[in-house]
Amino acid sequence: MKLTYALIPALSLALAFALHLPLPGASDALSRIPRALHARLAHSLAQKGGTPDARLPLGLLLLVTLAAGAFAGALPAAVQAALCAPALSALALLPPSAAVKRELDSGALAHDTAAYEARVRETCAVLAPSFVCDGAAPLLLCALGAPLRLSVALVWAYAALRALCPENEPAVRAVTLLLRPSDAVLRALLLLCAPLAGRSPFRTEGRRAKERLMSILSLDEGDADGHAPVAGDVTQAVFLCCLSLALLCALLGLVLLAAVG
Repeated sequence: MKLTYALIPALSLALAFALHLPLPGASDALSRIPRALHARLAHSLAQKGGTPDARLPLGLLLLVTLAAGAFAGALPAAVQAALCAPALSALALLPPSAAVKRELDSGALAHDTAAYEARVRETCAVLAPSFVCDGAAPLLLCALGAPLRLSVALVWAYAALRALCPENEPAVRAVTLLLRPSDAVLRALLLLCAPLAGRSPFRTEGRRAKERLMSILSLDEGDADGHAPVAGDVTQAVFLCCLSLALLCALLGLVLLAAVG
């Protein structure tokens, strides 16, 4: 494996910032492609043999996606990183989160404390699950496929599965299985970053990344050390999630560099 292929996860994350920050709707537009292809395959199979098993069109979609991604493995590392970047769609939440922060700072909810606090909690609560599904998971698959130049194939297959959730039950089961290690990895990285938020990792709780992030921010309603939610918590949540992805890229790069050596 060439040395540059060890940088694919980091390049993908950098390019994802360049894509999803100015174009937060790009992820929704791109997800229509696997949905349309899946619908076409299901329609074709239904015409030939009645109602097919739900797993058959999904399997064909994954086969096509993996094949196309495998051919992309012959492309330069930078191009492969660009092809993986759209799957890191968790970053599409950053512009809406910034908009919520501006709204809260403007005083629009200053006279409704309950609505203000609920808005902060809701905004922070969706970040960690999204960064698990559409951040850590594709990065881990990207690194897993790098030694065999299958980064694009694995990331595209995962993106296809994500696009079909939650309507397709087999896709939901596959994604749920893949998310378990991703959630554990992000939870560990959030703990590593907790001191930057002024919180000791040993004073936080939660089995999942979402619960752990809320605990780090002291937004867990059952936390004795908790505080009233403020707009700054949104900034901290975004910072911790983004920093965790950056650390993940650094760690994956080191592992891949060691594999090269």
